[in-house]
Amino acid sequence: MMWLITIVIVLYFATFSVNKLSSAIFGRKRSPLAKLVEPAELAIEPYQDSTNDVVVKKLAATYAIPTALLSQKWQSLWVDDKTGLSTANIEDIEQLFRPLPLCNVPYAYELIDRPPAILKNSADIIDLGPPSEPPSLPETYPSPTMSLPYWSNKLIDHLFHEHVEAAHKDLIARYRSLQYKQAALEESAQNINIARKKAWSEAVARYQNAKIFFRQRESAKADIDRLRRVKTLIAEGDEAGVVQHFDLVLRRLQLPAFLPRQWVLRFQAETKTLLLEHRFPETARLDVVKLVQQTRGAVIKPAPQAIRKTLLPKIQPALCLQLARAMADNDTFNLLDAIAVNGWVDFFDRATGQPKRAYCASLIAKKEALLALNLKNADIVAAFNGLRGANAGMSYETAPVMPSLRMQTDDPRFIESRETIEKMAKGENLAAMDWEDFEHLVRELFQREFAAVGAEVKITRASRDQGVDAIIFDPDPLRGGKIVIQAKRYTIPVDVSAVRDLYGTVHNEGANTGILVTTSHYGPEAYEFAQNKPLKLINGAQLLGLLERSGYHFRIDLNEARALAGKPNNKSL
Repeated sequence: MMWLITIVIVLYFATFSVNKLSSAIFGRKRSPLAKLVEPAELAIEPYQDSTNDVVVKKLAATYAIPTALLSQKWQSLWVDDKTGLSTANIEDIEQLFRPLPLCNVPYAYELIDRPPAILKNSADIIDLGPPSEPPSLPETYPSPTMSLPYWSNKLIDHLFHEHVEAAHKDLIARYRSLQYKQAALEESAQNINIARKKAWSEAVARYQNAKIFFRQRESAKADIDRLRRVKTLIAEGDEAGVVQHFDLVLRRLQLPAFLPRQWVLRFQAETKTLLLEHRFPETARLDVVKLVQQTRGAVIKPAPQAIRKTLLPKIQPALCLQLARAMADNDTFNLLDAIAVNGWVDFFDRATGQPKRAYCASLIAKKEALLALNLKNADIVAAFNGLRGANAGMSYETAPVMPSLRMQTDDPRFIESRETIEKMAKGENLAAMDWEDFEHLVRELFQREFAAVGAEVKITRASRDQGVDAIIFDPDPLRGGKIVIQAKRYTIPVDVSAVRDLYGTVHNEGANTGILVTTSHYGPEAYEFAQNKPLKLINGAQLLGLLERSGYHFRIDLNEARALAGKPNNKSL
């Protein structure tokens, strides 16, 4: 058995020696034709794992705002102005006939003094811009090339092919190693490029989220700064704070989408009366629709004419009362005694096509009377009428409402004033002038106002007027009649007794209307008494507006007049 093993070993080494000798002789080991070209690009090592790439790491850290913060979405506390829609759903209109959701302005300690984390200071990234797209690595590399000294004769080459490759096995191994390296470089470069693009895409998304986050942060900061400012102004007794508070209430009030959200506010501190002038929908041209469920789904259809006739007349009084009640409900700091709401409508005159504005509804009431209403059970239009509100209905184009309390100086219907030369100095304080001169000024003003339309103005003597400073006879068959005018140059609010006296004078004189003019204000009781009576109350602001329209430029400063009233030879109320 041993001899057989010995023979096998001898034959193996003999064969090996023969192959080695054949490779040395026939493999052309030292032939100059054996060449390997190694591209310089293959000198680098394959790239590391993409998670260790410097660019990927940098992008991953870009705009890395904590997710907990980004998840805190800030909802603005109030809505912006809007003009409303020309189409109203029946369900939207009917919302006005039910109590509106409470809209308390959130002056909570936690919100103002301990704002949420979204408001904490952070680096503002909005100006930095989104991250730049990262550079890409080359994904293709030149291949190594190798040439071996194969025999040119096919027969010989067939016999000695293996000997040639055996003689150049190191060269072949190096060539294959370079091939593997080329593949590894290309694969690692592709992986890194994919990782870089992904990291860049995620960084851009984080940037966009961060922009939203910081915009919300600024919005929240503005909201809370506004709350703090309003609260500070009110604490300091500044009337501007009162107006701003109720402006926030209106912005927070949830009203149906078809209603305009445009308004002007004014506060009379002496009478603690809030005046709101709000734009109302143009009901005469409002399209009313309803949702009808059909087999193919909900379909919008015009509301029947009978429903339109039932709903449309209720919109103006309902909205007027809802706004007044919302102001009363949200008198957080107990600032008000009375609330006045005037609704105006912007429309195009049917005859001329020109834009016009008219008052369509008006209400003035004490806060306690508004709060006493149980709107869950009451008919809201009946409640409006019970408070003696005025409503023009569909006739606001031809017979608009004349509100009891108006912002005359802000009335856009006033024409531009013209320059005149008068005895009184421009800018003179009407509240500080002599009371007889003031009565004379009022007489002249109404003489100018009514004489222009053909009316006859009779001026009474100051010593014999019996409470009447002027009498106007208007011959117009529709609006005309007898009008009595009284002037009160006061520096304190006019008491309701003066309004009652005027009402008695109207009856005694057999007049159609009475007009009371003052440099001061009227209290809520005065407006309540005058409401739905043939009485017009013109306060100081409205008087200045009338004078401006006639070309007079004066002012009213009650504090200055009170100070002067304390000096000798000055008579004032």
